[in-house]
Amino acid sequence: MGVNQVERAEKALKVKLKKRPFKIKRPHIKKEVELSLQDLRDNIPDFDKYVQILRINCAHGDWGVLGTWPGYSLPIYTPVYGLYLVGDRSAPPGWWGSIAAVKSGRLVVEDVNRRFKPA
Repeated sequence: MGVNQVERAEKALKVKLKKRPFKIKRPHIKKEVELSLQDLRDNIPDFDKYVQILRINCAHGDWGVLGTWPGYSLPIYTPVYGLYLVGDRSAPPGWWGSIAAVKSGRLVVEDVNRRFKPA
């Protein structure tokens, strides 16, 4: 059970747990984003030269961690050529959570390798 599920349960039931299964720390979102971007720069050559970040979303508080909803996945393809959706919400049926995000990422890599050839 994640932090947000415990907090949501407390709010819904109007109770306060006497003992939580873990210590809740407030996220340092800006620092986490900075560390994630640095990780990308460290592992992808010329990251800043070839990548344009359009948006960064962070799930915290009452926002759900998982987006998987059985039977309601999104396609990996978008109307914009070369732009894909990757994450647990765009995985094939039967996949959920972080494994679903990896699966959708692998599907995108396979499609990119088929459609785009190195110059």
